[in-house]
Amino acid sequence: MDATPSPLLRSLSLELTLVVGALLAAGYFTLRLIQAVERLAAATERLAHESDELTDSVNRWPWQWL
Repeated sequence: MDATPSPLLRSLSLELTLVVGALLAAGYFTLRLIQAVERLAAATERLAHESDELTDSVNRWPWQWL
């Protein structure tokens, strides 16, 4: 009896390997996208805070009280 797998089994094994690899890659890139969005949200929040501070400092200029 021949111990080599059939061509159909080898083909299915290769396809399954490719599908699993594609799913892992998609998961990795999804994770990286989520991390990038989180960094963007944090940067936007910092920018909004700095903008508020700048607005407050401009509103406190002495020339406005003259």
